[in-house]
Amino acid sequence: MVNPSTTLDQVNNFSVSSTTMEQAKRDSIVNLHRAGHSPGNITKLLGMTVSRVIARYEATRTSTLKAHSPRSDIKHTPRFLAGLKQSIKANPGKPMSALTKDRQVARSTISKAIKEDLGYKSFVLKVRHILTDSQREIRVTNGTRLLNSLKSTSRHLRLFLIIKLSLWTGQSTGETPGGSFKIPPRSR
Repeated sequence: MVNPSTTLDQVNNFSVSSTTMEQAKRDSIVNLHRAGHSPGNITKLLGMTVSRVIARYEATRTSTLKAHSPRSDIKHTPRFLAGLKQSIKANPGKPMSALTKDRQVARSTISKAIKEDLGYKSFVLKVRHILTDSQREIRVTNGTRLLNSLKSTSRHLRLFLIIKLSLWTGQSTGETPGGSFKIPPRSR
């Protein structure tokens, strides 16, 4: 019968160094099952689901997992990675889409191989405005000046207009070089 004095420490008195943690958990489940504990008690004691491990033990009388062999159609072979690395070194600017077409694999396969297996970073070249130090200083001073003038207690009205030419009516809004801007009368 079940010995209520059996503790988890007594069950786990086996060498963990020779097995993985997964195997150690399986062995403790099997040891508790052999000691007569019910699956419900084992679940409460260990805090994990045990039914599959017990069913496997009952069917095969072993707690070890099946031997695993790698898939035969795996793409991340050393030969695949070496060829990918060679083509990236030959043409670093080649897009990932072209690499996928050359090798007839999915984009995610190439992306994973580049990031995880080769440790490279993919980047997209974008043309951007380079802000020089002098331009940065001018922007900071102008921005500071504008903020201070907006914070001031003076009662000046600042009106910011955007010149926008209407293509449909031929009229302009805002101030134009040939005319002046008229403020419409205030409606009550």
